[in-house]
Amino acid sequence: MSSQHHYFPEINARTFNPMNDVAFKFIFGKEERKDITIAFLNAVLSPSLKHEIKDIVFQQTELAPENIEDKLTRLDVACTLDSGEQVDVEVQVMNYKNMQRRTLFYWAQMYLMSLKKGQDYRELKPAITINILAFELLPQDNPVSMYGIYNIETGDRLNDDLAIYFLEIPKFAKGPKNPSTR
Repeated sequence: MSSQHHYFPEINARTFNPMNDVAFKFIFGKEERKDITIAFLNAVLSPSLKHEIKDIVFQQTELAPENIEDKLTRLDVACTLDSGEQVDVEVQVMNYKNMQRRTLFYWAQMYLMSLKKGQDYRELKPAITINILAFELLPQDNPVSMYGIYNIETGDRLNDDLAIYFLEIPKFAKGPKNPSTR
């Protein structure tokens, strides 16, 4: 029996869409399938993390605002890596023209909530947001992009506390661009 049938015995390939929020959370946000989430995170984050992820702990996906008037943050899949980094994985099918700001908002909420009253700023936990998009958003051809805080003049990175990834699914389907056809 293949591992796919072991995890998802009633999946019909024609009717199943992993970009659906419910399906995505079912696959990547459940303790009993966390090995799938770890494999995905290692594949996406390995170029920049400098270590292999061996374990994760799933976190609450609703981050309650401090004030009643503030906006509630509802993440798709939230976890903490065995090395301490916090990760939010978002799947977005529709382009509501707000993804750049929305991802910063989600990242900021995770980062802010990692520090408890009385803790020193050195105890802030790096936060990583991965956005899986069913549409093209960014100008570059590469389907995977990582953003951080860099010095505009030198390219030096301030720190590793902010990392925002975009995986643009339509760009994967196009394949690599031939530089001679641009």
